[in-house]
Amino acid sequence: MINKLISAGRLERIEDNPGLVKALLRDSRAHLRSSIALKRSSDVVGAYQLSYDSVRKACAAAIATQGLRVTSRGGHQTLFFCSSEVFSELAVVADELNMVREKRNLVEYPTLAFYEPSMKELTDVISLAIAVLKIVKKLVA
Repeated sequence: MINKLISAGRLERIEDNPGLVKALLRDSRAHLRSSIALKRSSDVVGAYQLSYDSVRKACAAAIATQGLRVTSRGGHQTLFFCSSEVFSELAVVADELNMVREKRNLVEYPTLAFYEPSMKELTDVISLAIAVLKIVKKLVA
């Protein structure tokens, strides 16, 4: 399936770049810390988006270790699918990753019916970000 995504232009092969992986993980951790701080200030939407970005960058770091990067044609859906396909440890949270992506899209691209995540949903995505970052750190160690 990965080769099909590459052929379709949704994924691309990249050279080994430990600096990229390190930078993505650094950003992932920073976004998670910022999300937790924003939660305390009751900025639920901002905290949700930062938690999501923490998850996204951790997954991007994971697939980068395999010489893969999602293209703009692939988007976040491809990123989460690819990271779950390549790493069985992330497949365990694949459904959660997609649910968070869908809710984040509702927040980021509002329609007439604006969506705002609840404090519980924020707590859940922060927990997911912590879990994904922990998994990815083990994978890239």
